[in-house]
Amino acid sequence: MKILHIHQDFPDGRDYPHTKAVSNLIDGVEELDQGIVNFVLSINRSSNPFSMSLKGFERGVSIVFWGLPIAFIYRLQIKISAMYLTKKLKLKDFDLIHAHKLTTEGIFAFYLSKYSGVPFVVSVRGGSDLNNIKRLKDCEPLFKKVFARAKHIFWVSPWAKKFMYKIAKAETPSSKLPNICEIDHIIPQRINNINSNYISIVSFHQYKRKGIIPLLEAINALKSDDIFIKLDIIGGGNLHDKKVISNKIKELSLNDNINLIGVLPHPKLIERLKNSKALLMPAINETFGMAYIEALASGCPIMYMKNTGVDGHLDDLDVGVKLTCQSSDEIKLGILELEKNYQQFSDNIWSINKAGELEKFTGEVVASHYLKVLNSVK
Repeated sequence: MKILHIHQDFPDGRDYPHTKAVSNLIDGVEELDQGIVNFVLSINRSSNPFSMSLKGFERGVSIVFWGLPIAFIYRLQIKISAMYLTKKLKLKDFDLIHAHKLTTEGIFAFYLSKYSGVPFVVSVRGGSDLNNIKRLKDCEPLFKKVFARAKHIFWVSPWAKKFMYKIAKAETPSSKLPNICEIDHIIPQRINNINSNYISIVSFHQYKRKGIIPLLEAINALKSDDIFIKLDIIGGGNLHDKKVISNKIKELSLNDNINLIGVLPHPKLIERLKNSKALLMPAINETFGMAYIEALASGCPIMYMKNTGVDGHLDDLDVGVKLTCQSSDEIKLGILELEKNYQQFSDNIWSINKAGELEKFTGEVVASHYLKVLNSVK
């Protein structure tokens, strides 16, 4: 089987933002079945029509296409790019196309499939896809067609179902497909309330989305109530954003509460998680949020948000506090709940690790399910 993967955030050597989520999935698939041929079409959007280009890289081809994500223009620009790609790619050589997001990649897949007859499947990544659906109202009929004609829907963000089914029918076969997480199989030690510091992980340019400022305000409010919370912030970024955070810490007189640790290598980050009281990350617009799963695998309770990130993957698992908004008042109540029920959360996490509940996020399990679905697509 030869699969054409379409992804907008693939590491292709160009100077565009990227993640390893799809790359990790491909690696997992190739470890299980070396007969699968994976070819990546990495798409990069530019507002400059003169920057358009197509070049090969190790895992496929990378295109910079001219695209303005505004109503009545975006879909036409993608259609033109798809027509160009049909002349450059031997689409008939592929058995299946996988669009790794519904909105942009899904439109590419829809047209490439239309021109070639090759079937396609789609992943739904809540934050990105729902944002595009909201701002590209004219594309809603096209998104419905993409959803309806896909042979299978993979829910990277299961929480997005209730929003997606408002514009599309739930008849297409579907299943959850979490991002692969690098977690070990060693059951974390049962903790007896010995951890004192909380932890938060952030790239400084994302401090607003990650809820760092209201988190600091919540810690300050607790301090006013004589509840002293210590927080280690892991991460880095540009000087301007770091200054915004450090100035807020000074403004609230939280120098004794907050430690800006900086960037840590992944093994040291995992060690920090193992020795932290809980991961405080009230982030919005998270597509998945691998850090939450790494925290749980390390025995660390979590604070996370409803309708974003890992919400929908942790149903019936009492492993922390789920918030509904980023208000400092709600974050404050969430921290109080973690303080009160820390031992219970810790015991629950120890139990789910022992029972293998987090195995569903490992490469072998995710890739195995993925291959099973692909082999069933007609």
